[in-house]
Amino acid sequence: MATRREVAKLRVRCPNCDAGCSVQLEWARMDQHVQQSCDWHSLRCEQCKELILKKDMQRHTSSECRHRKETCDLCSQLVTHSEMETSHRNLQSDVCCPRFSARCPHCSERSTPMDRRGYVAHLSECPERPVECKYSHLGCRAMVRRSDLERHYKDSMDSHLELMDSKLKQAAALPSNSAAAVPQSSAGAAPPAPTAADGREVADVKRRVGSVFEQFKKLQVNVANWAHSTMELEQLADRFGGVSQLRTLLSGLDERTRSVEQLQQQVQQLQQQVQQLQQPRA
Repeated sequence: MATRREVAKLRVRCPNCDAGCSVQLEWARMDQHVQQSCDWHSLRCEQCKELILKKDMQRHTSSECRHRKETCDLCSQLVTHSEMETSHRNLQSDVCCPRFSARCPHCSERSTPMDRRGYVAHLSECPERPVECKYSHLGCRAMVRRSDLERHYKDSMDSHLELMDSKLKQAAALPSNSAAAVPQSSAGAAPPAPTAADGREVADVKRRVGSVFEQFKKLQVNVANWAHSTMELEQLADRFGGVSQLRTLLSGLDERTRSVEQLQQQVQQLQQQVQQLQQPRA
């Protein structure tokens, strides 16, 4: 049998040979080689915790590690490389460098460089910034440039009216549906039977909801007629210059649209009253 001394003198390949090390040493000296001098040995970066070859560690820590520290040349603040790229030099970040400036990403061709404070103020009026439609609460999911909002409202009038019509129908049908959905008490007992006064209040609210719904249907027809008239008048304005009359009719259409929104608010209030009346009384 080979003695310990003979085994220690056996020449073996470095365990990092698959990574690229070609060193062959006596077995007794190999551990020292791996720990102290093998450039192909993997070490863990103290900043990002990634495994890096020893020969690449200096380059990694100085120019590649995403957590290496850098000094901002504008404000002299010490931040990590990843923070520098994602937030410190980003106008949309709350921790943006106070001295950093850039153009608006939405209208970069026309805007001038601005700091974080100027950018926040600019966003409220940037014509190219995508914004939500004011009828998003009804279900419109369009994201439109601020400069195109008016055109969107005009082109999507029918779809907005359909969304509002659907909401009103749901509100009108809610009282009868919500009565069946009243939960049982924790003890399993049925809720108290409604009194005659409760029945009269519910009937009155139902009547008011129905009345508002009918008003909306009539107003919907009127708005559609106004929209059709507006299209015809736009053509007349192009041909005969009837701009003043066109402006008057457009103003009337806008007022009727606001009336539709007010009716929707009334329906929501009535809906809340119905829900309160349907709740079991203590």
